[in-house]
Amino acid sequence: MRARFTDPNVQSKLDSLSRAGRGKPKDEEIQDVISNVRGRFVVRHGTARFSGIEFELPGASVQLDGSYQMESGDMDFRGHLIIDAKLSETTTGAKSIILRLFNPFFKKNGGGSTIPIQITGNRTHPHYGLDLRHKGDSDQKRVAH
Repeated sequence: MRARFTDPNVQSKLDSLSRAGRGKPKDEEIQDVISNVRGRFVVRHGTARFSGIEFELPGASVQLDGSYQMESGDMDFRGHLIIDAKLSETTTGAKSIILRLFNPFFKKNGGGSTIPIQITGNRTHPHYGLDLRHKGDSDQKRVAH
C-alpha cells in the first residue's frame, strides 16, 4: 500500500528520515515522500500483534515485529532501520566525524547501514532508540536489500 501521511509532523519526520537515509540530511528539496507499507497483524484480546511489518521510503526502510495494546496504547516493537547511506552520512559536522568510527558496526552487505531499533512506550509518549541487545539476532534473515 502506498501512503502519504496527512499529519504534517509525521510527514516531516519521514522526509527527514528519507534525507538521512540517502546521505543528504540538509537537502530540503526531498519532501513529501511517499512510503510503502506491508505486513501482517492479528488482533486478539485487545492486543494487536504485528509480524513482518515493512515500511519503505526512498533511501530507507524499517522492518518491525511487535505488539500494540489497544486499550492502553502501550507498544513494544523491535527490528531494523535499513538505510542506503553510511551511518556517518546521515548527519553533518562533528557528529558525522564521530559516527565514522561506528560505520563498520552497522555496515550492510552491499553498502549502506543496518541499525537495530526499538519503539516502546505508548501512543502518547513513544520512545525510539537503538536496540543493541538484538544487534545480530536477525540481520541475515531480514536484510535482503
